[in-house]
Amino acid sequence: KATVSVLYCSWEGQGKMSDKQQLKFTMGTRKFTYSGYPEKREQDFFEMFIKTNKSPDVTRDYLAECYSQNFDGDHEPAELMKLYEKELKKQEEKKRKKEEKKKKESTADSGEKPEKKSEKKPKEDDEERSRKSDRLEGEDGGKHSRSRSGRRRRDSSKGRRRRDRSEDGGDDKRRRRREGSDDEQQPLSSRKPVLFSAQKQEAIESFIESVLNDETPELNDHSAGQYTNRSDNNETVSPRVAEPPLSARPGYVQVKLAMKGTELFKMINVQRTISFEDMMNEVEKKWKNRLVLSFEDEEGDNIEVDDEDTLQMFFEMSDGKKLKMLCSAEKREVKDDALTEQTTAMQQTPNPVVKAQQQSEQQKELKTITGHTAAIYSCCFNPTGEKILSGSRDRTLRIVSTRDGSLKQTFKGHGGYVLSCDYSPNDDHIVSASDDKTCRIWDANSGKKLCVLKGHTDKVYSCQYSPNGQHVVSASCDKTCKVWNPCTGQRVSTLRGHQLAVFSCGFSQSGRHVVSAADDKKLKVWDWKEGQDIASFSGHNATVWSVAFSPDDKYLLSASMDHEIKLWDVNTRKEIRTIKGHPSPIHHATFAKDGKYIVSCARDWCIMIWETETGELKETLSGHHSTVYHTAVYQDLLVSCSLDDTLKVWQFPKHLT
Repeated sequence: KATVSVLYCSWEGQGKMSDKQQLKFTMGTRKFTYSGYPEKREQDFFEMFIKTNKSPDVTRDYLAECYSQNFDGDHEPAELMKLYEKELKKQEEKKRKKEEKKKKESTADSGEKPEKKSEKKPKEDDEERSRKSDRLEGEDGGKHSRSRSGRRRRDSSKGRRRRDRSEDGGDDKRRRRREGSDDEQQPLSSRKPVLFSAQKQEAIESFIESVLNDETPELNDHSAGQYTNRSDNNETVSPRVAEPPLSARPGYVQVKLAMKGTELFKMINVQRTISFEDMMNEVEKKWKNRLVLSFEDEEGDNIEVDDEDTLQMFFEMSDGKKLKMLCSAEKREVKDDALTEQTTAMQQTPNPVVKAQQQSEQQKELKTITGHTAAIYSCCFNPTGEKILSGSRDRTLRIVSTRDGSLKQTFKGHGGYVLSCDYSPNDDHIVSASDDKTCRIWDANSGKKLCVLKGHTDKVYSCQYSPNGQHVVSASCDKTCKVWNPCTGQRVSTLRGHQLAVFSCGFSQSGRHVVSAADDKKLKVWDWKEGQDIASFSGHNATVWSVAFSPDDKYLLSASMDHEIKLWDVNTRKEIRTIKGHPSPIHHATFAKDGKYIVSCARDWCIMIWETETGELKETLSGHHSTVYHTAVYQDLLVSCSLDDTLKVWQFPKHLT
């Protein structure tokens, strides 16, 4: 067996080994290069992991992440942990033996008697030998005189040689003894071979200390005693300080990607602000396949991550907890030749969605308006229908012409995404809400900011003017709604009662009441002047994204992530009907044509028009290329905004007027 030292990570060779090679390890963001044997690379990994890991409590996830960075295939975390613990015990045993050896050496240096006495007698000095010789001479007379004189001549010769050596190298020996060198003190038989010179060993120890202090440059061939950082073209450059792991940097988090139905998982480090598309690319790069992502909320519901909103919801709901995202294979469309008899029979039954889509082909999309550089979350017409206002993820608001889409005004000033916006009834002002925790009032003509409404302690998702324009209501993730005076910027009332984030709010047509919808799956109607909720509605099975009063204030309309639209009677506080048709979470629903129709939009990229009285689907408008967040209706015109960064203007179906 041959023992080889690789950065103090030793191994015992068994059998014939191949030649040493330049091998690499990756630990988080740190990369190490060393000279070693490919057959022992896995064992070297655990030894290197122990040396570079500062935390006493190593998690399975972190170990599995580092292992997957260096070795292909999927491995059980429990098995990896066993190998790690086994190697850790070996390292601790070696450390213990090393400390015992140092203790013995320090005891010998201090002059104390070692535990085991040496059987070898100390050498006699010249004076002692002289006394013995005198005794022998006295006992035997001149019997030993010749041998004594000869011995003295030899001792004198040895003394001269000893003095000569001490003059040349005695100072150097004494210096080494003071520095703790024990080679001269130990018997030759007890000395162990030294793998490195003192200079090289000191360099290696210094290097290992820098590794454990997060100052690690890349490792090179340590057997040469030189440690430099190399670029891709093998040019030697100055050493650099290693960056901390991504998960330890501000703004970065570690996400566990668990494959549904298995125990397989992979780890990635991403920023909380990562876009949905970049996240999908990171997952695809890790699993070598395009997957469907989802996560479980606090109540155990499975939420599919299919746009920016749900991705950010994942990070927010998992704040302070372990981030775990579920992965599953993408749903494949079944080809016609693979349909079963049951599916064929189902096709013979008229599908209202398919029927509506066929009808929508007769409808004309009037125009597509571009200009925003990111997702558009909110849109509305001005009171005359001549202009369209929109708020975007790019932190701006824009006013464009309804007729030709030309830009009229741009508003900049929010420190976060613009999540909601509304025109004042007199057409002079606009209000906007943002995830920078504020609402802002703007001059609609000049683009000048008039005042900032401050008071919320979290993202503001919704805002709306009262019918007379004298007040503004806002809804926030801080679980409250607030009513403001838009002229003075003063808060008039705070409405508390929801248990979770509030995502939607609005005034009744009379202006006396406010309605709100929240993540606690409830709707509430408020007497905002008194600050009291006067009615509460429950029935949805997931977050309610949108709520609105009917034009006559008799009904409430709500849309939810449970894929359902519900119509409620305000007076009886009962659910009138549930409307189903969207196959995905619904972001917004509103009344149209004096309440005769309902317009909804969802993550299925479609806009659907329903008859209020019957709940029957009348029309489906398709054209956007991603989630549709919001719609607004003015007479025979309909506008929609989407994650695809565009606004679309539609002709409201003539047969429904």
